[in-house]
Amino acid sequence: MKMILGIFLIFGSLTSFAQDNCEMDNRLLKRGNFEEHYLDFVNFAYRFQGRCRGHSVVMQKSFYLMEFNKGENPNNCSVENFPFECQKVYYDKFAKIFFENQVQEIPGFKNLAEFSSIPYINSLLKYHVSRTPTTFKTLIAHNRFLNSEENPSIAHFKEAVERVQEYQIPYLAISSYWTGDHAVLGYRFKKVDDVLRLCVRDPNLIPNMSIECENYFYLGKLETRIPNIDPAQPDEVKITDEVYYHKRGESIDQHLLTVRIYEEEDERTQEYIQARYQYCLDSKI
Repeated sequence: MKMILGIFLIFGSLTSFAQDNCEMDNRLLKRGNFEEHYLDFVNFAYRFQGRCRGHSVVMQKSFYLMEFNKGENPNNCSVENFPFECQKVYYDKFAKIFFENQVQEIPGFKNLAEFSSIPYINSLLKYHVSRTPTTFKTLIAHNRFLNSEENPSIAHFKEAVERVQEYQIPYLAISSYWTGDHAVLGYRFKKVDDVLRLCVRDPNLIPNMSIECENYFYLGKLETRIPNIDPAQPDEVKITDEVYYHKRGESIDQHLLTVRIYEEEDERTQEYIQARYQYCLDSKI
């Protein structure tokens, strides 16, 4: 593996040291609050296909490659003021972000939620969501738990938690009878009553800011009843460990058939590290 995926639970002066000295590792991915980083529109159909993959990738990329409230703002671009001159500036910035993987400064805006509320920016973001391919390489990403977990989905759940600790916002491909094939982003984890929750951002829902960690994965037991071929004998009950999804608005948590992190996630993460590294160097000039 070319990318550095060691566990970096390093805070305080060491994190500051990495950023100040442009050390090219996962610590460069440490960013601000993800809670207000979301698109001001939900997943939509384009050419008869849902765009949850594009929605998630665009949200992830903009988190690492957009520097809000930084840089010069000669046209005074803002939510209240976004003339044609601002449109030209941000058309060029979007090209550098989404085609060249460069960090760009976004002065005059606090976060993606505010930025994407502008109709012109909204249309640009939707364009990049729609142009993201729905198919991709399906090789499994680097995973520290596949050899020790019987259920691969649990291994990927644990790998996602590790990546969140390394300042990543991992893209997770999931499937179930309930969600179909879907994509979400993991962004935080927490313990509630000794149960570990992986908070996820679902493209089908605009976040409700009054609900902390409103959608999340957790590990639970699934009981499956297997009918006995002999009617006189009781049915067999098989108990397995599964990944469950708690989704806002749903009355019952459902287990997921698959949870996966694919190799393209490693490639994207390396690109973000390289982009943040270059931005760090450029900021010192």
